[in-house]
Amino acid sequence: MFKRTVSLALLLAGMAAAANAAELRPAVSVTGDTVTLGDLFDDAGDAAAVIVSNAPAPGTRAEISVSRISLAARRNGVAWRNDAGLTYVVVARTGTQVPDAEVAGAISAAIAAQSSALPSASDLQVDFENGMAGIQVAEGEEPTVKVEQLAFNQRSGVFTAILRAPANDMLSPLRRVSGRAYPVTDVPVLLRDMQPGEIVRQQDIDWVRLPSNRVSQNIVTSLEHILG
Repeated sequence: MFKRTVSLALLLAGMAAAANAAELRPAVSVTGDTVTLGDLFDDAGDAAAVIVSNAPAPGTRAEISVSRISLAARRNGVAWRNDAGLTYVVVARTGTQVPDAEVAGAISAAIAAQSSALPSASDLQVDFENGMAGIQVAEGEEPTVKVEQLAFNQRSGVFTAILRAPANDMLSPLRRVSGRAYPVTDVPVLLRDMQPGEIVRQQDIDWVRLPSNRVSQNIVTSLEHILG
């Protein structure tokens, strides 16, 4: 009878401990530079502020192994359970998007500065390899970039740039972007059908940017040659 009572007590104690154990989250999102036990568990108690690892760069994801998390939890007295059998936790870091136009402007300026034979920055179109630059900075930081390194093939237009974001933070992570940059020419186009002899006015004109190698020499690119 005594043994049965002890066994029952141990079973109930084990059930209570399991019920009170912190649960490990499969994926978390953070805003700061670090990942804590409080980020990873639904209830880390007094150990919530304990740092487990550095956070990934803003706008990116990383994985933290459960073995690393388990070690930090055990050292800090966090009772926890892993009902899902996780082997890692995905950590995403939120951030503020740097406008693609800002990134493209910095890259085109760096390309134009490499050689006087290259067109000015305003006459370069920058297309990113993945359709967008995807550069983010930490929340509250200035959404700016600085080109630290640049490799540019003038013949093909292919570039690879190493960027710092924000531009004025020497401790900010470096990010790599690739793509293609090429000269463009602004070409006027009519906004409406016009009759022969009709006077063309400025409000009848819009401008489109075309790759310069697609603009033949007989295409009018000057407004004064069209108006009137």
